[in-house]
Amino acid sequence: MRLIIFLSVLFLGISCSVEEGKGGRATIKGKVFVQDFNAEGTNLLVEDYAPDWEVFIIYGDDDYYGERVTTNYEGTYEFDFLHEGTYTVFAYSKCDACANNKEAILIETEIVDKDEVVILEDLVVLD
Repeated sequence: MRLIIFLSVLFLGISCSVEEGKGGRATIKGKVFVQDFNAEGTNLLVEDYAPDWEVFIIYGDDDYYGERVTTNYEGTYEFDFLHEGTYTVFAYSKCDACANNKEAILIETEIVDKDEVVILEDLVVLD
């Protein structure tokens, strides 16, 4: 009988573990800050928080992004309902020397508490 109870508790403990991703109560949020230079790349023409900029999140060590959001008029983005774990948030930046003229600007972070709100540093991108 003790063995059955022990195995039941062990099974419940294993089956209740969750991986990174949707379904939790934590949040990751931040802002995208865009800089626009002249054609030569020598003079900064405009810099401000970026409305309507796509931001992506990768859950744990996945190979592909799990969700995509667009910044609001203030350049703010938010990923809600996340579980504890590791995440990578990124946005694409202009890059003349890169494939497709874009490079991903990444921020890695971790949620350690189920109700945590993680506020990331600005994602600084070029346009």
